[in-house]
Amino acid sequence: VQPQDASHLRYNTTPLDWPSDDKGQIQDLNNSADDVTLFPMVQFNTTTPPSLTTEYGYLVSGPDGSGVYQVMAPLTAVGANGAIDAFRAHMGFT
Repeated sequence: VQPQDASHLRYNTTPLDWPSDDKGQIQDLNNSADDVTLFPMVQFNTTTPPSLTTEYGYLVSGPDGSGVYQVMAPLTAVGANGAIDAFRAHMGFT
């Protein structure tokens, strides 16, 4: 998986700065520059019950009324020599 903007491939390796804020759910009270780290995820639907979600660290909801499960899977970086070319995820079904 690749984002439309290739510079976003490194967001998971670089902490981001949240502006000074003492209101709301995310706050920056110490003016640190290392406030937020993003973890890329992919969401997909399946009618096959995902039985190995604990082993893979996936979040699953469902099934809905149509028997569809919604799966959120963490993505890991793919690349060589320090370059990140894409993200990938693995899903096991039994």
